[in-house]
This record gives sequence, C-alpha cells and structure tokens, in this order.
Amino acid sequence: MKTNFLKLAACALFAAAVVALPASSRAQDVTTNRPAATKPGKTLPFRGTVSEIDTNAMTLTVASRTFAITSETRIYKDGKPAELSEGAIGESVTGSYKTGDDGKLDAVTVRFSTKATPKKKEMTTGN
Repeated sequence: MKTNFLKLAACALFAAAVVALPASSRAQDVTTNRPAATKPGKTLPFRGTVSEIDTNAMTLTVASRTFAITSETRIYKDGKPAELSEGAIGESVTGSYKTGDDGKLDAVTVRFSTKATPKKKEMTTGN
C-alpha cells in the first residue's frame, strides 16, 4: 500500500511539472518574446522566384512572402541599377529585408536575374 502511494505521488509531481513548464515559458511579455528573425534592424536574406509585382502598392511577392519596396530599397537587374517595374513574374530574385516595428517585411536590396541557373551535368557511364 505504501509503495502504491509513493508511485501515485511521483506520477502526480511529474504531471504537475509537465503542465507547469509550458505555462512558465509563455508567461513572458509578447513584445520581448520575438523570434530572432524579427528583431528590428537585423537584415535577413531571401531568394526565390517572383510570383507577383505590384508597382502601385510597391510590393514584391516571392513565394508566400510580400516585401514592401521603400525609397531606401536598392534594386538591381543583372548587376545594374534598376526599378521595380523591370522585374518580371517567374524571374529569379535574391535580396535582403528587415522586419519593421509594424511587422512588414521591408526590402533593403532586391536583385533580379534573367540569367539561367546552370544545371548540374548528369553523370554518364561509358559502356
């Protein structure tokens, strides 16, 4: 009987610890509990294919992320200065962005490339 009580008490303590751990980690203030990728001022890279360009709203969409183009955004096409309107849907694009205080992704640099990405040569066996 005594061993059953000790086992039950140990299980109850373990369950309480498991329940309390996530609650204590969520107790932090939401504004200070930002992921590292969203710290203001930190520049992060992006790469992909252009899925949408809106020259009226000044936005560039790559996959599911929409980047705001600001007056400070530096845009290049094939290594030369360019404008947002010179980009094309389906074109390769790389660049960097910062997350603003409002949560928007502000593009810092945008590099459009019309050059085809070199394909890897397939290995062939000589018979």
